Amino acid sequence: MDEPTDGVYKKVSLRVDEWFLLRLDERFTFDDIARYYDWRERETRDALSKKLYYETTKQQPKLKKRDRFYQVIDRDYDILNFKHANPGGWFDIKYPFGLEEYVKTPRRSVIIFGGSPQAGKTAIAHNIVDLNWKKHKIVLFDTENSEAELYERLSQYSNFQEWPDDLIRSKSFDFADVGEPDALNIIDYLESPENIWEIRTLLRELRDMLTTGIWIVMLQKPEGRDLPYGKDWAKQLPRMVVSMEGGILKILKGKSWVDRDVNPDGLRWSFKLVGGEKFVNIMPLGKEEG
Repeated sequence: MDEPTDGVYKKVSLRVDEWFLLRLDERFTFDDIARYYDWRERETRDALSKKLYYETTKQQPKLKKRDRFYQVIDRDYDILNFKHANPGGWFDIKYPFGLEEYVKTPRRSVIIFGGSPQAGKTAIAHNIVDLNWKKHKIVLFDTENSEAELYERLSQYSNFQEWPDDLIRSKSFDFADVGEPDALNIIDYLESPENIWEIRTLLRELRDMLTTGIWIVMLQKPEGRDLPYGKDWAKQLPRMVVSMEGGILKILKGKSWVDRDVNPDGLRWSFKLVGGEKFVNIMPLGKEEG
């Protein structure tokens, strides 16, 4: 199919090309574009329909379509050097429970801790800071605690007064715009979007802004289910996914095994949380039978 050349189509085509640049890695519909530009006339909407059809069917299409949803095809990529060992490609981090003994953390990756309410997600975030602040630049985005609440919690750490003054920042959205590409970035916590599949886009935006750093993201999860809100969409991109509930911590996914003979998926630990910050009585439970 040749691209139409009439005047109305050309005007619509230019605006739609602008839309594409603003919606990389997002799904959208015909109606999303029409509403955005307030296109109500039949002639304009026909031109929009032709534009979308052309961009999905031309020899090197710009769009892909599934059901009624369109998405811009991203053909950018990096060539990976896979023929040489790269020890610097791993982020040297310590986790509570010694999780780094089972799962390696690549640079430019996302890690998820999903927990039911009061399960210990904030304690995990603060313990990660305490274990790593001397070695790495750390940024903790706190979405809910006040300064008074933070003082009460963090004063349980003997050296918290030595932590950098700008370590904890109040922020509840658009984290990819303010994260530091080469730092250990932590979000406590990321609210699940209204459409749960959009969590995948939010996590990819976080990953894509990184250079050598990582993101550790706390997500809420419903009680009685391992996966956090977002379900499998929250599990696909992260290199490690951990679940917490009722005094049990469980590795749901560990992509890069420390020991090639030990699959960390399903490993569990029991614990007691004291003062909302300290993990004590930690006991390895192994994997559930069956």
